[in-house]
Formats: sequence, C-alpha cells, structure tokens
Amino acid sequence: MPDGALPRDAVHAYVDSLAAPERARVGEDVLAGIRAGGYLLTNPFEAVDAGIRRTLAVSGVDVPGGTHVGAFPHRSLHARTHTVEGATLILLDTGLRPLLDRVAATLVAYQLTTAPGQRRAGPNPPPAADRRQRRDEADAAFAAAVLAFLRGEAGEPAETLDTFGFFMARSAERFALGHEYGHLLAGHRHAPPGHDERSARREYEADELAAMLILRGVDDAAEFRWRALAVAGPFLFLAVEQLVNQVRGTADEQHVSPARRTQALRTIFEQAGARGLMHFAEAWVSSLLLREAAIVRRARA
Repeated sequence: MPDGALPRDAVHAYVDSLAAPERARVGEDVLAGIRAGGYLLTNPFEAVDAGIRRTLAVSGVDVPGGTHVGAFPHRSLHARTHTVEGATLILLDTGLRPLLDRVAATLVAYQLTTAPGQRRAGPNPPPAADRRQRRDEADAAFAAAVLAFLRGEAGEPAETLDTFGFFMARSAERFALGHEYGHLLAGHRHAPPGHDERSARREYEADELAAMLILRGVDDAAEFRWRALAVAGPFLFLAVEQLVNQVRGTADEQHVSPARRTQALRTIFEQAGARGLMHFAEAWVSSLLLREAAIVRRARA
C-alpha cells in the first residue's frame, strides 16, 4: 500500500532544490505558500498508485521503502522524481488529471456521436454541417483543455466523463506513473537524463514496464472493451503530450519525442500479444492526432 501523505521535510527539500526556471514556472508565491504552510495539496493519484503497487506485489516486485507518490504544481506533463535521505518523491502535476479528464471526455463524446458504427442514437448519419460543427466544438474543447494546463489553471471540469472516458484517462495516469516506477525499479535515477541513445533506451525500458503494468493490471476475464480502453490510455497520454508540446512550442528535452515513444509502444504491445486490444488506440486516439494542426491553430489564435 502507499506510504500515505507526503513527508513534509522531503517536500521542502524538493522545493529548495528547484532551479530558477522551474521556480519561475511554478510561481514563487505558490512555492512560498508550500514552504511556509507545509504540503497541503490533496493527492488525486492515491488510487492509481495503490493499483500499481498491487500489480507489482502480485508480480513479486517490491517497491523500495520510503517511496511516496503525490501531486505538485510543477507544470510538467511528466512526473518529477526527487530523492532525499530516506525518501523518494514521485510527483505528478496537479493539472494532469483535469487535462486528461477533459480530453478523454471530449474524445469519447465526439467519437460516439460521429464515428460510423459508434453513434448512440438515430439510424441516419448526421448531416455534413452537423458533423463539422461537432468537430469544431471538439477542437475548441481540446484547445481549451491544453491552454488551461499550460496556464496552470484548473479549468472547467469535464462536463460528462462517462465510463469510457474515465477508464481511459485513469489508464493514461497509470502509464505516466508506471513510467516513473520503471525508472526507479531499473535504477535509472542514478544516471542523469541526456540526449544519447543510452538515455533513449532508458526511456523505452521505462515505457515497457509501464505497458506491462497496464496489461497485468487488467483482468483477462474482463470484457474486450475495458481491456482495449486500458491499452488506449498510454497512447492518449502521448497524444496529449504531443498537443501540449505543439501548443507550447517546445518539447520536453528530458524525454524521447511522443511520436517515437508511440511507435515503440505499438511494438511493445504487439510483442506482448496485445495487438487485438489496440482498437480504441487506433480508432479513437489516432483521430486526435489527425486533428492536431487544427487544435494547435485554435489554441494559438
């Protein structure tokens, strides 16, 4: 089980270690409040962390003692890991969940009302004008979600996050956190990130472990749709990362590009015998990438 609340001393040490650009991105007022009043942020990732730990335990893998998972407004889509004496913090951004929930809700709603064979009501396809309107509304919602994340705003919650969207968004979180566990368990944290092939190999290894956690965390007896939505989660995370990078105009230099990771992830799932479970990743998440240029234009307008 998770170790509980984040240790205050470790959080303070993390705040004090932040470099000037990171401090500017988070905001000195936010950091001062955390430093003075203690770490009071809620942890929305506790259930996701508990699920990963259960999967690791069943697989006979022990999580190093003193490992804590929580939320922190570091303004990065990727988790940040910080090690101090006696504790390792894995911190996901406070804006990650609202971003994934809003994107997943919009994606599912758009697909279920426009994609052939997926419409919820009516035997006839919507007219072309209606389809264009739905597409434009979806693009606007995607752009708004990304902008809210980049500005450090909570943004409006997803209007309707049905079971499909919820399951896919939580799987995306599981992938993001599982990636950090992959680095931790493989001992990658002893080597700083770089731009060489060795660093890229470490990223792919962490992605592979995260993908295996996804597959092992889903009951083999579950319906196809739930297993396929779980597999779609990692691809959703990488598609959202691609959107964030494009709207922001810069990439995360410590990670391999989302496009390269997506290609490698397809191979990982195929080699694991999960090729048939990539239905939603190919039919739904790929449609988000096809709308990338339009979404970025709208966000920058």
